[in-house]
Amino acid sequence: MDIYSAAYYGLIFGFIGGFGLGIFFYSKI
Repeated sequence: MDIYSAAYYGLIFGFIGGFGLGIFFYSKI
């Protein structure tokens, strides 16, 4: 998974703080 995929998943969870969640999943995966 790359940073763009992380950002994409972050947007799914919400625009506010979404990118932060994307980074979380990026680090986890």
